[in-house]
Amino acid sequence: MIRFLSGTLLITMITIYSCMKENTSDCNLGDIVGFSGVELDNSGTFEEVSFSGFLPINFQHEALQGIDTFVGQIGTEEEPNIITYDIGYLAGYYVDPTDSEAEESNAVNVNYFHKTTESQIRATFPTMSANFICQDLDEAENFFCFLNSIEVE
Repeated sequence: MIRFLSGTLLITMITIYSCMKENTSDCNLGDIVGFSGVELDNSGTFEEVSFSGFLPINFQHEALQGIDTFVGQIGTEEEPNIITYDIGYLAGYYVDPTDSEAEESNAVNVNYFHKTTESQIRATFPTMSANFICQDLDEAENFFCFLNSIEVE
């Protein structure tokens, strides 16, 4: 019975967040932040990829020290790691695009896949080897506003 209830809750959360993320015109977005990473193209060559997105109002970005990928966090002064990220070829995919539970969404000029669990939302931009995690489900609207504002340069 518990599994059924948590599955029902998960489906409900996904439906709510799906409605929230469809449009950024209702978003309160502030500063733009740029990212860069490395992707592996079809010929097996590594290429630099640059992209940017608008932070939600009162959010700030902090790049952290990664070992083999670019990592960081986005959040408020009170809660600095509402959104965390891991960008780079070795980051892999936090959401498998072939997973039947993964939903596909559109940012400005690139698609991404996302999946909600009971405690977080994970999103992967496969063409950029970029992963983002929302650590606070109460911030889902801000998370999707940020993701939908991402544009590959």
